[in-house]
Amino acid sequence: MANASYHRRHDEIIYKARISGWVYFPALLYLVILAAAARIAYAYGQNALMDIALVIGAFLILSLLWKFIKNTALNLYFTRTRLHLKKGVFSTSTEDSPLDKIINVRYSNGLWGKIFNYGSLRIKTMTDTYYFDNIAAPQLFHDQLMDQIDSFAD
Repeated sequence: MANASYHRRHDEIIYKARISGWVYFPALLYLVILAAAARIAYAYGQNALMDIALVIGAFLILSLLWKFIKNTALNLYFTRTRLHLKKGVFSTSTEDSPLDKIINVRYSNGLWGKIFNYGSLRIKTMTDTYYFDNIAAPQLFHDQLMDQIDSFAD
């Protein structure tokens, strides 16, 4: 029983990454523009243009839905001793790495990422390199992970 308690204590999630909600903004903006275009086309009797706008809008909605499903399937977090990754919708892959095997953690964000606080993470371990886009607060994830790596090494 003490062994189970030891594993629970050391498997406590320290920080979990999440996808920024801002990744949906461009597609939602396009949908609003398309809806306005379809409405204008309808008002002027341009049914063919309205149909085109509706078809493009349907594809945008499907792509938004797929992006949402794919983003909710990402599970990236670290505990006191390990980094865990699980991703995939129809087929999933799960990987984890001890914190002492992480060589480098890097984050970056462009202009929009700086404004809306999202960006990319690159985590390099001894065996592989993992890339993650559109992570909310990547600097916070980076700082928390580096602090945990430093405390794990002590």
